[in-house]
Amino acid sequence: MTEQEEKEILEKAEEIKKEKAAAKKKAYKKEYNQNKAITKGLQFNKNTDKDIINHINKLDQSFNGYIKELIRKDMKNHE
Repeated sequence: MTEQEEKEILEKAEEIKKEKAAAKKKAYKKEYNQNKAITKGLQFNKNTDKDIINHINKLDQSFNGYIKELIRKDMKNHE
């Protein structure tokens, strides 16, 4: 076996190892989301919700974090 063939085999083995790790990570994330998370979607109209869309695009934090913060503030106000 030549050095080039050995190198190719090692590269292929490394590629397979990375693919398996990625598949394992994807499976873990899928199971985690099924057991511990929920998703609620929002839809904005590009014409009538331009002000909201512009505001969201200027946020210094994630949209998800922003929405959670607003909900928690609202919950506190209704205690």
